[in-house]
Amino acid sequence: MSPKDFEKFLTDLEKKIAKETPKITATVASDLLGRFKRRIHNKGLNSNNAKIGNYSTRPFFMRRNDFARKKPKGSGMFFKGGYAESRKYQGFQNSYVDLQYSGELFRNTQNVVNGSSVEIAVLGSENIKKTLENEARFGVIYELTKEEEEFITQKYEDLISELI
Repeated sequence: MSPKDFEKFLTDLEKKIAKETPKITATVASDLLGRFKRRIHNKGLNSNNAKIGNYSTRPFFMRRNDFARKKPKGSGMFFKGGYAESRKYQGFQNSYVDLQYSGELFRNTQNVVNGSSVEIAVLGSENIKKTLENEARFGVIYELTKEEEEFITQKYEDLISELI
C-alpha cells in the first residue's frame, strides 16, 4: 500500500469511526447498564464488589401500606425477626441487601444521553433520595466498579476493531 493509499485508508477509517461512534456508545452503555443493575439488584454487591449488607433483624412493626406484597389484615404486622423477616414473609430473598422491593430503583436506573456521552442515572426525586439514604447506610454502591470501567474500555476496543 502506498503512503497516499494508506493516508486515504486512515481518513476513511476515521470517518467511519466518527459515524459509528453514537451507535457504539449506545451499545456499550446498554451492556454496561445491564451489568450495573445485575451487580446491585441481583447480586447485592457494592462498588467494591463486596456484599452491600444484611437486612436488619431488629424487631419492628410494618404498617400495612408499606407492604409491597401480601398485605396483612389490619393496620400492619409485627416482625420479631425484623426487616429480614418481613421480606421473607412477602416472598423476597432476605439473605443479603439487593435494593429490590418495589422495583422503582431498578426500573428508574437508566441510561441518559448527556451531549455526546451516555450516563447511568437514577431518575425521580424519591429514587434519588433512596439511593442517597442507601449509600449513607451501606457505603458506595452506585459508582462503577474497576471491572465495569475495564468492561467499557474493552467493549469500545472490540466494537471499533470490528470496523477495521
